[in-house]
Amino acid sequence: MSKFVYICHPYSANPSANKVKFYKIFRFIKNNFKEVVPFSPVHAFGEFYDDRKEEDRREVLKLCTDVLKRCDEVWVFGNWQSSEGCRLEVKTAENEGIKVRFFNDEEVGL
Repeated sequence: MSKFVYICHPYSANPSANKVKFYKIFRFIKNNFKEVVPFSPVHAFGEFYDDRKEEDRREVLKLCTDVLKRCDEVWVFGNWQSSEGCRLEVKTAENEGIKVRFFNDEEVGL
């Protein structure tokens, strides 16, 4: 049975560079975790909202935490401590009792 994993990684500080990192994360998962179905909030919501607008940002964070609560695990990549959204996602997972797994950049090849 597949495991649904929410991908937590900074985005708004540098969207174009961070999208590239998301693709590397997906290749890492695809090559190493065949049973995992990754969910990327950046790819799901990024094209529909303007992260520079506070109202849009709050709405997206709400959507992200709603989806996160339905996932089996949250996998955290990159410098997540520097991201308000990532900190919220990790805290939400911990509060919901969802397993959180941290990866370092070298492990993933970022």
